[in-house]
Amino acid sequence: MNWLQRLCQTKPMALPYEITEEHTKDFPGGWRPPGITRIDRLMTQETSDRELGRDPNIEFFDAGRHGIANRSKDLIRKWVHTKQEAANAYEAMTNPRPFVFFVKNVEKIQNQPDMWAVESEEIEILSRQEAEITSEIINELIDNNRIVDESELIASGFNPQVVERIFSPYMKFLEDIDDDPLFDWSDAWGDNLGRTSDGRIVLLDLGGANTDEMSTELPPELQLVQLMS
Repeated sequence: MNWLQRLCQTKPMALPYEITEEHTKDFPGGWRPPGITRIDRLMTQETSDRELGRDPNIEFFDAGRHGIANRSKDLIRKWVHTKQEAANAYEAMTNPRPFVFFVKNVEKIQNQPDMWAVESEEIEILSRQEAEITSEIINELIDNNRIVDESELIASGFNPQVVERIFSPYMKFLEDIDDDPLFDWSDAWGDNLGRTSDGRIVLLDLGGANTDEMSTELPPELQLVQLMS
């Protein structure tokens, strides 16, 4: 059976759909994050069965434009389908950065269509108001080239305790990412961010690196899955 035949197999309950259905059923109009739809469409039943066999208790964590993040064996295991994001994750693993989550492993899990799994430390998703505060800061920085201060955020209606909790760590995050030629701070806001156990704000979406500076080369073991026959 070739890759196209495997991809077109009827999937009775493919893993991406199975673990995300409960968490997305109440989204307005049946909307689901694009990453869920993409991974659900591209992941073959064979890959789904292997991932479920690896961890029968895998749980949905979050989703974005290109991938699905899951809780698995005390780690976050994210499925991604773009070579760029896999290469960026590999770069972050071999050269750790304080503003990126700690990548513990990157592995190829499917050939044609390509798919990788990125494993990282446990991460906390920002609260809705924290995400909105980061969006407010970035929008002002892009539009007017200035950083709003805490008093302005509070005056605009944000909870003072939430502002205090997010403001300083996010300023440190922006300072760190601004010094790095590979990652773009303009995409570093809202749902693209999370918080580590030590309180750092980190970038969750690694697909937005500066592609002019970032290599898309991957080591041989991340280019082809050697599957057991």
